Amino acid sequence: MKLSFLCVRHRRWLCNDPAAALYTWLQCYEQGLRLERQGQQGAAIRQAGCAMETAEILLCGRLSPERDDITRFTHSTLLLGRLLQHKGAFTQAADCAHGAIDTLQRCLAAGLHEVGAVEACEQLAPLTSPPPGVIDMQARRAARQLH
Repeated sequence: MKLSFLCVRHRRWLCNDPAAALYTWLQCYEQGLRLERQGQQGAAIRQAGCAMETAEILLCGRLSPERDDITRFTHSTLLLGRLLQHKGAFTQAADCAHGAIDTLQRCLAAGLHEVGAVEACEQLAPLTSPPPGVIDMQARRAARQLH
């Protein structure tokens, strides 16, 4: 399942205005962290998702992305993944990490800074599966519905 946080209108606006995209990313990322600390997981997930999608716009929208673009994208994805895992949505967290790794691989193929992209993929890899001994609540619900 593909998560989507930005509406079409805002996505288009951010694609056309890199300065607004950078400001939006900063606001969403900081708000996501703040909401996480306050225990407001649902709102934090929405903010982290917007931050991740905005960081992806910044990463993929440049002719030659910089290391800061990779860092923004990676940290936003890690925040979203951590929040989803905390909620018990391990499948969605893994899908998010896989999608981010795919994005980085596409950028690598297009000439992205290799070392930064490889390091980012290594940081995201642990999100691709649930921690040992943890039961995926989504999978458990789906199994119950099948029986």
